[in-house]
Amino acid sequence: MRYFICIFVLLISLNSCVGVLFGAGAAVGGKVFSQDKTFGESISDTTIWTKIRTGFVREKVDGLLGSINIEVSEGRVLLTGFVDNSEDILKILKVVWEQDGVKEVINEINVKNKENDPNVFDYAKDSWTTSQIKTKLLFASEVRSANYSIETVNSVVYIFGIAKDEAELERVKNIASEASGVKKVMSYARVRKMLESRLEDTKGHKPPVAQEQLDIESLEGEVADEDIFETENF
Repeated sequence: MRYFICIFVLLISLNSCVGVLFGAGAAVGGKVFSQDKTFGESISDTTIWTKIRTGFVREKVDGLLGSINIEVSEGRVLLTGFVDNSEDILKILKVVWEQDGVKEVINEINVKNKENDPNVFDYAKDSWTTSQIKTKLLFASEVRSANYSIETVNSVVYIFGIAKDEAELERVKNIASEASGVKKVMSYARVRKMLESRLEDTKGHKPPVAQEQLDIESLEGEVADEDIFETENF
């Protein structure tokens, strides 16, 4: 039985590796032509993703890359996964906000605790859930699957990307919620119709420094509150 489980986990891991190896190439190759993005937008997102990873190495926090996922769509960055402490989240946010072209950061990183600490079987289960959803989207009618990124973390599914319209996004959310083992679906996808009205002169620029600082200060406040709460329990 143990041998079978090990083989299963290995296959799931290999499947994830294949997605990483070929995903980057697809982003700058054939895949961009099937997405509702301009070629320039796709290249820009790939550049931002690369710069973030490079920033992690430069700031010597690249050890965190194995525990978090980074998705980029039109300058919006979605972060998911688990870290050991709140200080790690601050380091991650700092690196991400420093990159040119980042317009918004959606932080869905959780701090590990006794209740949510994932193990190898949780990762395998999440990978299987993600694979199920991606496969169903690929064959779903009226859904352009290349426009969406799907991540599953502790049975919570995160949807990211660009929807053609509200009906398509609703269909994607329904498909995700119907996958086995899913506890919750979080959608951060935006509808294309809304995006078409954005101002051209806002492309490729970070939010004002004040907003960036506000996000960091807000999280620092949460860290302080968390420390106080833990102290009161002793």
